Amino acid sequence: MSPASSNPDATATSANELVNLSAILEFRVKNAWRVNNQGKHEEAEELAAKLLMEPVLSSVHQGWMHLLLAGSPHDYVHHANEAVRLFTEVLDENKPTATPHELDCMTKTLDKAKDAQRQALSDKSAADRKVAKAL
Repeated sequence: MSPASSNPDATATSANELVNLSAILEFRVKNAWRVNNQGKHEEAEELAAKLLMEPVLSSVHQGWMHLLLAGSPHDYVHHANEAVRLFTEVLDENKPTATPHELDCMTKTLDKAKDAQRQALSDKSAADRKVAKAL
């Protein structure tokens, strides 16, 4: 038995700390999108990249940060692919217990990621053709 599990107060503190950390990360994710929506794309990309380095960032929040980065000029195909992968995992893991509304939200989010993936692949193909033509 761990020291925290043998002490109910320590367990409660750990749970509270986790809730607080989750709230802070949620705020930071929303802030990155708010900054992005204000047209400050480079700043938003920096915020998203920093968030992706957080070891306890949830799969959903990772997906949202990759989706934001899928609109950047750097590694956009990778980020779009990661967003699709993460949102697919979230949907698959939660499908058995999700409400119809939750399923609808998760499906729409996955669809957004797939749209970003299609756009990223299209943009990469266009860039590759432009480079090939220049050679």
